[in-house]
Amino acid sequence: MKCKKCGTEAGNAILCPNCGTHMIVSHTVGDILKEQDAKHQAGTIQPPKKSKKPWILAAVFVIACAALALYLAYPYLKRTVMPDNHAATVLKAETNRLQDKYHNQLTDYINGKAQSHDQTGVVRMNEMTEDSTHYMDYLNVNTLQYDIHQDGVNGSVRGIFGLAKNDENPVVQVYFYENGNDVYFKIPQLFTGSYKMTMQQLENRLEQSADEVDIDRTYIEDAGTVWNLFANYTNEDDRKEYATVITKVLPVITENLNKMWDKAAYEKREVVSVETEKGVLDAQQYQVTVSKEQFMEMAEQSIYQIYADTSLTAYTSLLASVKNITKESLLQTIREALSDMEQITFSIAVNDQDRIVGVSLQNNTQEATAEMTYTFAGADEPLDICVLQLLTEEHVQNSSKLQMMIRRECRAKEAKNLSMADFKEALDVTQMSSTQKLQLVQQMIDNIGIINQIFTEKGTAEIGMLQ
Repeated sequence: MKCKKCGTEAGNAILCPNCGTHMIVSHTVGDILKEQDAKHQAGTIQPPKKSKKPWILAAVFVIACAALALYLAYPYLKRTVMPDNHAATVLKAETNRLQDKYHNQLTDYINGKAQSHDQTGVVRMNEMTEDSTHYMDYLNVNTLQYDIHQDGVNGSVRGIFGLAKNDENPVVQVYFYENGNDVYFKIPQLFTGSYKMTMQQLENRLEQSADEVDIDRTYIEDAGTVWNLFANYTNEDDRKEYATVITKVLPVITENLNKMWDKAAYEKREVVSVETEKGVLDAQQYQVTVSKEQFMEMAEQSIYQIYADTSLTAYTSLLASVKNITKESLLQTIREALSDMEQITFSIAVNDQDRIVGVSLQNNTQEATAEMTYTFAGADEPLDICVLQLLTEEHVQNSSKLQMMIRRECRAKEAKNLSMADFKEALDVTQMSSTQKLQLVQQMIDNIGIINQIFTEKGTAEIGMLQ
């Protein structure tokens, strides 16, 4: 375009480059379109390319939505489409979690880094009947409260036991402190002083009491054999050595349990409500069935692997020499115990975080009823609070019934603050003079009201008869 004032070629400039005169654009829209078409025909202008970005963004959006939907729906899908895999995975995860927990505790103990442990809770006896005798008719209390602290530094154990009616304040309490050799205790509601005895004296006294009331201790002794061999020693080096043995046995049992979970049968059941620290929550229930053959295989493989471990030979030999327990005798005992068993069936309740918050087992026949329900109710860690409901009943001529509840919490209360200073001038109960014994009797008479709060009239009459 030429400047109309000076004639200089200005091109598409707005101002003339020579004289600065404003250029007047006289092109109409039609002229512009014709000019563009001419350039297009001449190949000097290319048509704009269609952008692919909208399609790419749309595809990314669809994929993201699908991934989010799958993520949100997965907990539901794995419970409905794959209930077998889901329930088995949860059981294996809980089994591994328990192994890790106890392995870490034992390893800390072996390395001299044992942690302190606290246990508090209650044992409540709602009914205990044998033949025509209702034992709860003898008691005004039905609940044992306990608060126990184990010191990780010096290994001492201290605690408080209390007897109460349901959730009421305890009628009487026993405070104790055990340092591995001696047990110190006091009962402030009945006696003014503190007392002590050795651990061996306490064990002898408990055995004597069992004989006096004609309790068959055979099963208890057999069940405690391994514990007595591996843990009931005051020698610290021996305890650490036996703890090392247990760390080797745990993975073997865990491995074979997990194989059993893979082979078990599962059935999805209803959604159940579970009472926890966070309130009442929903949990998906699954029925788990383990056949007799699967359980037997788990037990046999565990025993075979333990006895095949040459690092455990010294301890398996110790079992054989002290208690005549061999690989063959263990296998035979298990086979005899399972001879009448067809299968094991129980239910688990799984929360939305894939943690087991409930386990229930029922075995009802014409002769007997047995129901056991565990609830794991901790807010952060379900196992921090465990509640066991137990009911056993025999429907035979000499019927019996036991109904009880046990609640355990892993938390500290008063027992943690107890020390040796709380049991000053403790009297040795085995060295008490006649005068000191008479003083105890007099104090009990003075506090007879406490005794009457523990026992009913029927109970006190029975005690008087025994004396």
